[in-house]
Amino acid sequence: MSFRTHRITVAATLAAALTASNAQSVQILSSGDEAVDQAAVALLESARMAVTVGPEYWALTPEDSFPETDALFVLAGPNWSPALGMADEGQQVLTDFANAGGGIVFSEWAGYSSYYAQTQVLIDLLPTTYELAYTFSGDVTYTRTADAAPTVACLVPQTFTSAADYFGGVEGYLAAKPTATVFYESAATGLAGLTGWEYGEGRVAHFSSAIGTNQLGDTSFGRLILNTILWSTEEPDGDAQPTCQADLVEDGVLDLADISVFVTAFTSGCN
Repeated sequence: MSFRTHRITVAATLAAALTASNAQSVQILSSGDEAVDQAAVALLESARMAVTVGPEYWALTPEDSFPETDALFVLAGPNWSPALGMADEGQQVLTDFANAGGGIVFSEWAGYSSYYAQTQVLIDLLPTTYELAYTFSGDVTYTRTADAAPTVACLVPQTFTSAADYFGGVEGYLAAKPTATVFYESAATGLAGLTGWEYGEGRVAHFSSAIGTNQLGDTSFGRLILNTILWSTEEPDGDAQPTCQADLVEDGVLDLADISVFVTAFTSGCN
């Protein structure tokens, strides 16, 4: 077998490994903007996730439930205003889902709206506190922290910039709660860009930016969203293995170093 054939075989193997564990069932809680919702569907389906679109998060009622759903992706950007009127019962639906082992990934303005509406149940659920400020313009630049979970960091650059989405603002100033972990920091705010924590039997993550079509369509930011959803569905016991099986040198990047490790092992055998 030629080296070129080796490389093609290895590339196919690594690509298959990236999506092998992505059979999660995810419900998107609607942004109220059709274009944003469809961009989110396209991103998640590109990773072979089973996707449905549900109601807007602020409109949840006790009748809403998420059977056979592994994670919720809450798009809270375009609908920040009606979210100011979210009922306690709807907030409890989200809390119950996380307590039962579900994963929840929020975009901002979930923090903003919960703070100003004093929706205490949702405030308690988020791994961040809103620091009474937000950015109005500019791109979004995230830098990975040393504490980033391997699943979250997989194939995402150490630092990257994406075009921002504007829904009354761009990013919220968010601080991680004491037991939460900052995975990525925001250059614009100097605070948390992506934060996560264990909640009940599940996991909850919160992005500082009001995610829309720009970030959903950005290669690096889109990968970070997918990774975060995957992380939210892992068992929160500290023993979960990273889902990035293709990252053979475990540096968070898929490159020739990983292919070299594979080819070396393949040609020398497993003795």
